[in-house]
This record gives sequence, C-alpha cells and structure tokens, in this order.
Amino acid sequence: MTRITRDQFVRRYQGDELNIEQAQQGEGGRRLQQAGMGAEQLHQADLNGDGKIQGTRELQELFRKVDAYDSNGSSRSFDTETRTGRTTQAGKVVSALDIMFAANNPQVEGFHINRPVGPGQANRSSDVRAVQSRLRELGFDIGVDGDWGNQTKNALEVYEAMLRGRSDSSDMRGVLRPGSDLHRVMASPDAPKWSRMPNRGPGFVNGDRDGYSYGSEKLAAVVQEAGQSYHDNYLRTHPGASVMDLNDASVRNGGDNRDHSTHESGLDLDIRLPRTDGGSGTQVGYRNYDRDAAYAMVEALASNPEVERVLLTDSTLRRMARNNNEPWAGKVQDGGRTHRDHIHVDIFPPESALSPS
Repeated sequence: MTRITRDQFVRRYQGDELNIEQAQQGEGGRRLQQAGMGAEQLHQADLNGDGKIQGTRELQELFRKVDAYDSNGSSRSFDTETRTGRTTQAGKVVSALDIMFAANNPQVEGFHINRPVGPGQANRSSDVRAVQSRLRELGFDIGVDGDWGNQTKNALEVYEAMLRGRSDSSDMRGVLRPGSDLHRVMASPDAPKWSRMPNRGPGFVNGDRDGYSYGSEKLAAVVQEAGQSYHDNYLRTHPGASVMDLNDASVRNGGDNRDHSTHESGLDLDIRLPRTDGGSGTQVGYRNYDRDAAYAMVEALASNPEVERVLLTDSTLRRMARNNNEPWAGKVQDGGRTHRDHIHVDIFPPESALSPS
C-alpha cells in the first residue's frame, strides 16, 4: 500500500503551475475525468481565481480535493494503492495530475526531469537518476542509483555555486526545477564542466598532494593560459626561475573542505611562492623569496580577463605594480596573514544564464 501525505503532495508539484483550461485539453485532462474529477474541483483549488494552480496554499487545497476520493479515514494523507497493489481512485487522480503538471511545465531538450529534485522535493527515482547521470557527465564522481542523498546534494550545490560565482556552495538551495535556468544550463551541450586541474604545461606544474586538484574547466583553462604567458614573458629570459607551482583548488567533488573557508566551487586556486633557488614554497619576507618571479606570476594571472582578483601579502609587490601603472594592479589585493606563503587566485564564473544571487 502506497500513501501520500499532504506535505509530500505539495512537494510533488511545488515550483510548477497548472493552467486549468490548458491542462484539461490533453491526455491528463481525459484521465482526470475518467478518474471522476472535473474542472469544478480544479477551479475550487484556484484560490486567487487566476486560472492556475500554483503555490503552497492552492496545492494544499488541491490535496483536499484529491483526498475526497480516499477512504483511509485520514485528512492528512491518501492511499494510491490498496494492500493488494491495485490503484485506488485517488491514485488515478494523482496519475492524471502528474501528466497535467508535466505538460504545463515543458522539458528541456537533452536532459529531462518531470518533478523538482532537491531537499524537500518530490525526488522521484527516475528524476534523481537523470540528475545524477548528468552530473557525472559534467565531471562529478557520484553514483547513479536514483536515491537522493548528500553526495548528489553536494554536487548539485557545487555546480550551481560555480555557475553563480559563489565560493560557499552551502549558500545554494540545491534544488533543480524542470525548465529553470539551472536546468537549461545543465542541459546545454556547452554546459560548463567540472574537471581535474592539468598536471603540467608551459610555465606551471601541479604540485598538489592532498586531493585539491579539481575545479571548473574554466579554472583549468586560466591555469594553462597564465602558465603560457609566464613562460613566454619571464621564464624564457630567466630559465632558472621557478615555474608556477599549483597547490590547492577544490576537492574531488567540491564543497566543504578541511583547509579552506572558500575553494568550494572550483573558482579558487593557490600557487606556492617561488624561491630564488628555482624551487617553490616560502614566505614573503624570507631571504629565499623570489619577488621578481612572483611579480611575473601575478602579472600573468591578473592580466587574464577571466581572473577576478589576486590575493598576496606582499605590500612591496603591490606598490611596485601601482608605481609601474600596471593595468592589472587594481586586481591585486592584500591577503592578510593567511596569504603570506601563497598567491590566491579567484576567477569569474563560467558564462551562463544564472545570476550571482
């Protein structure tokens, strides 16, 4: 026997709308009439009289109309199947409503979900599985089992935070609604991907050893472009200088991590400071700190139009950039005590239809 509570019913259709006249003209409307519910009950659930059913109050009223077809004695739930597995009249009404709501909220080509997925949402197994499959295609290492859980929630929050340019992925609701801007971006063949940072290339090497080598593919592109610029404009004339030594980006699937309050959405990167012996790993003010190489690295990074800001606790380097009237000097900011041993880079989010908030 399957039972649906009032809260489950509301979550099932939350975020969607049902145009009453339009919905009655399709297959769902035909099935609804066969189940015994007509236009009158739908219009009674339309509390504000706008011809649509949407929002918590109207969905709660629609629940009461469906519950009238149930006989389990509870006003807070109805049964969609009998103990022997036969569909109840209330169950037939819900099946018709599912078709009607889906028809009124068209799918995005290439990546289909019928109901919202996320905390407190319907989380139908088929929809969750579709989201999990798409997140895997976009680079996240998660299972595809149709069960909503923390792993899927984290990946969806991280992906949305990456698109919105937010460092803290927990600020995101982690809800994916059919036809939403987030859904459309994820469905696009050009959807931004989550990827591993490159191991090495002209002007840089990935020296990360504790699993912080992941982020947006845009961050990986910035690394390669800045490394090439540093190589062409500095290393060719200073062959003994340090290459850019990448340290921390984000962890495998992004999100909360033990070492940083940011670095959650694949838009942040740390680079170890260069030493005068051609290695890396020192602090500003130490005798082996190679300020000239650091200046060239900062220039290669801050000159990239996709870089939003660079943090470095080196007031002398920042003053040099200002005195030289460098066009990128305004991007370089004081990182405080926590940025004495590395250069921190923030990039702009990938281009998408999502607003920052």
